[in-house]
Amino acid sequence: GRIDGETTANIGVIRGGQATNIVPDLVEVWGEARSHDEAKLSAQAESMKRALEETASAGGGRAEVEITDSYHRFHIPADDLLVQTFARVAEGAGFPPTTVRGGGGSDANIFNAKGLTCANMSMGMANSHGKDEYVRAEDMEQGTVLLTALLEHLAGPG
Repeated sequence: GRIDGETTANIGVIRGGQATNIVPDLVEVWGEARSHDEAKLSAQAESMKRALEETASAGGGRAEVEITDSYHRFHIPADDLLVQTFARVAEGAGFPPTTVRGGGGSDANIFNAKGLTCANMSMGMANSHGKDEYVRAEDMEQGTVLLTALLEHLAGPG
């Protein structure tokens, strides 16, 4: 869940055991930590690692914790050509442009890490990744209009 305004941490997968009356000999736990602040990300990952190791040790076991990078955070300044172009096209299509700082992982993270400026365009998702995640049909339709306007602008006069 949300740790602070910049940091999120989740344990999303726990696997282990074969029966309800037997202590498992192996348990796999998969989690994630994300932050817009490198120091907070490092501290959160270390805190999670320490909690797993200490809990396993207290029960007479041991934990082998592997931390890997899946996505690298990115920031695109408001004066960037991509942001400015999108804002002009959005205004021209009748949509007031807004920018927000996200906290998820997407293809945009990968492209930006490779030096190709890329931004996400929201289609109005609500409750992302929750059991009650949804997108209103009207938001999808408006997103399609905006995406079409952006593609037409990028294609130039035809």
